[in-house]
Amino acid sequence: MKMFLKVIKDKGIWITILLSAVVLITFYGKILKHPNQVYFSNSGDGLQSYYTTLYHIKYDSSYSHFQGMNYPYGEQVLFTNCQPPISNTIKFISRNIIDISDYTIGIINLMMLLSIVIAAVFLYLILKEFNLGWIYSVFIAVGIAYLSPLINRFPGHYSLSYVFTIPVVIYLLIKFYKNPSWEKSLVTGLFILLMATFHMYNFAFAAFILGIFWIIQLISDKKYRKWKFAMLNISLQIILPILVINVWLWLTDSVNDRTSYPWGFLEYKSGWEGIFLSDFKVDAPFLKSFIHARQIEWEGWAYIGHLPAYLFLLLFTIWGCIPFFAINNFGFFLILFLSGVIIHILLKKRLNLFTITDNKLLNIFLWTGFLAMLFSFAWPFAFSHGLLHYAGPLRQFRGIARFSWIFFYTINIGVFYYIYRLKINYKFLKYAMLVLSVVVLYYDAYQNNKNMQGGLNNSIPILNDKQNITLENQWVSLIESKKYQSIIPLPFFHVGSENIWIDPKCQSMYNAFIVSLKTGLPMNAVLMSRTSISQTYDNIQLVLEPYHTFDSKILRVSQKPFLLVVSECEEISRNEKVLISKSEFITNSENFSLFELRAETLKILSDSLFENSEKEIRSKKLFKIDNILSSDSLKRFIYMNYNDNINNKAYNGKGCYTGNIRKYNAIFEGSIPNALTDTDYVLSFWFGKIYHDVFPRTTVEITYCDSSGKVYNADYRSVQNLLKTIDNDWMLADFNFRLKNEKDKIKITLWNDDLSDSDTLYVDDLMIRPALVNTYYEQPRQYVMKNDRFYKCPTK
Repeated sequence: MKMFLKVIKDKGIWITILLSAVVLITFYGKILKHPNQVYFSNSGDGLQSYYTTLYHIKYDSSYSHFQGMNYPYGEQVLFTNCQPPISNTIKFISRNIIDISDYTIGIINLMMLLSIVIAAVFLYLILKEFNLGWIYSVFIAVGIAYLSPLINRFPGHYSLSYVFTIPVVIYLLIKFYKNPSWEKSLVTGLFILLMATFHMYNFAFAAFILGIFWIIQLISDKKYRKWKFAMLNISLQIILPILVINVWLWLTDSVNDRTSYPWGFLEYKSGWEGIFLSDFKVDAPFLKSFIHARQIEWEGWAYIGHLPAYLFLLLFTIWGCIPFFAINNFGFFLILFLSGVIIHILLKKRLNLFTITDNKLLNIFLWTGFLAMLFSFAWPFAFSHGLLHYAGPLRQFRGIARFSWIFFYTINIGVFYYIYRLKINYKFLKYAMLVLSVVVLYYDAYQNNKNMQGGLNNSIPILNDKQNITLENQWVSLIESKKYQSIIPLPFFHVGSENIWIDPKCQSMYNAFIVSLKTGLPMNAVLMSRTSISQTYDNIQLVLEPYHTFDSKILRVSQKPFLLVVSECEEISRNEKVLISKSEFITNSENFSLFELRAETLKILSDSLFENSEKEIRSKKLFKIDNILSSDSLKRFIYMNYNDNINNKAYNGKGCYTGNIRKYNAIFEGSIPNALTDTDYVLSFWFGKIYHDVFPRTTVEITYCDSSGKVYNADYRSVQNLLKTIDNDWMLADFNFRLKNEKDKIKITLWNDDLSDSDTLYVDDLMIRPALVNTYYEQPRQYVMKNDRFYKCPTK
């Protein structure tokens, strides 16, 4: 309590609040006028976050479970981006006190914007803890807050956009370091728990900072090696938050087949270009000749500012070259190394290689940030991808680049501490240097915010029309929500399982979210994270090729019809068009049409496949070639059933192809008989173990060679993007391609670097045929094969 009273009596805090508020109004004043009518994004992850939050507040009966997507299963709220602390607080107040749900958008927006002000306050407190002058601390704190890379998350990643998260962790750790107590550890742990419920990356950042702190202190400070003291405080700070999260999940989440390895670890990484360059370019002509700047994925953008970028080498001296290590930048790396050695010698640090400043705790923070930066580069995994197989829980971090945010805060705190502590005999020069450092920082902060408001100031009138009186919302009055069980948006989308990835097309996601919020109906589609693999396959069957009797929990839960939300789009698939053709039109709006699809219709979609294929064999003129019936008199196809590799894993027949999935498995190599160059070819094959995590992310490569065997081209796709239909633990993959010359040879190779050497690839019934040629094979009273589809006899 005394500490709290001391803090609020600090005039620097109030001036920090005032200054940061003035800056906030300057850059975001238009949004602040009408925060409840502004959408920071009207598409992508931003719209998804608004949707999940609004739906959870208005329609979910549980505080822990979200029903808006992945019908009929729903999802635990931690995997939905619905910001549980905010949505559940609004939900509780609206249910038990006064309905404030209509102000949800404004609350979310204001929370993000005000997080900059809160961050500035805690940065001020941090700088004051390191004994910097209060006036200097005020200006530097506000500047760092507005330069923060987390502001760039405002257009989409709301759960990660709270600028104060890392500064608060650093401040709490400083207070603990100066006077350790279990009470401070408990406060730290509770704060981390709170922020972890927004997004688990917040826990990861805190665990990284605290973990390195404890490792260093356990090594260097005897009092920290008292096991009771260490275990108590580590448990409260780090173990308590993750334990509570896991207990909550254990009590409220029954899913046991989430991915353990999301895609993107080695793709969404940072690099020195995203941290030390403001626009990812090297402009100086004399540097361009030996510095090769790469284009960094946007996840890796975390520019630290001009002063930290230039003074980084001054602080880290001999170590400052490490982030720039690269074979194509070796000359620049060597120059930095030699420069660091010279700086180190001139600063008389020869005996203290790890000492950066005169403050031990600040040194710990600086080294923590340094290591976090290297980790954001995906080091050491970027050098040896095989190390990922031993990374354990670290593989869960898709956006590894985000760890550079720790470095942003620590290097800025360290640099401005260093500038303030520089010994300059002339007071005028000292003040001039401090003023100049503030000016440069504010220039960087200005550049970071000048264009942000324009991108955030979006409107979605259809949602702001609460009474549904506009023409755009007239369709609402024609929909009796209770009549339907769920929404099926077309084109369909399903992003979240990491094993099957169907991106939203046209305005399908936008339209589905609007209809769902207006009607309260859940949808079968998904745009979340770590979605159950088995639930994914259950849902996407809705829009795959009919293949066998539709047996899904969807039809066991309810016999109500489905509401199809069909967007104006040229990318609706053939299977989706079939669903539309078998549905009843209801009404339409400017951007979408609504149809009613009976549940019974889904059940019978595959009923006639066997009979129709049998009729085609009887009625069409077909030619028997190698036991296969073809609509072309010439053999223009390849069919391989792999029955010579006898095993009990086959999809069909006596055997299938098996191989080490990490190796390059050539499942076919050769030429296509009587090849055509003016037509599309279809490569199809059955791929096994699809319910096993990561298997559907296997790469398929078609290599094209001329008649002399020289490779002239190659096409790559992921198996998950070739999905046509599923049957138990197998999926049918289709890959369209064209040949350049009649005598060309092709080689089809499959591999998956993300799996281990103990994982086996299973492929069966490979077929290559011209798209306009139909092929058949009949096994009487068992099945008919048509174009690699095996339609079973209904009586079988």
